[in-house]
Amino acid sequence: MDITYSADEWLTLQEKVNKHSLEFLTRYAYKENGTYIVCMDNSQFMNHSDDNFNLTNSSDLKSMYATRDIEENEELLCNYFEYSDEDDHHRIFLVSRQ
Repeated sequence: MDITYSADEWLTLQEKVNKHSLEFLTRYAYKENGTYIVCMDNSQFMNHSDDNFNLTNSSDLKSMYATRDIEENEELLCNYFEYSDEDDHHRIFLVSRQ
């Protein structure tokens, strides 16, 4: 279950919500095709790996699927670079660490 915001809606949201709420939204939001998407289900707990991911997107970016069998208690990893915009804050952070 995701909540989506246009770029204008995202700017308005930043001006209207309190600091704690904005930090939460920003932590779990990513930017794809100019739209900000806030994951509200367990997909918010997936982490990034650019070469050892076990989940990937369908070609239409509407769903994800496992690239192999996932072991019990194994971390769920996806490649943020596969779908996020160049100016997505998570992507910028990852690139800055390389």
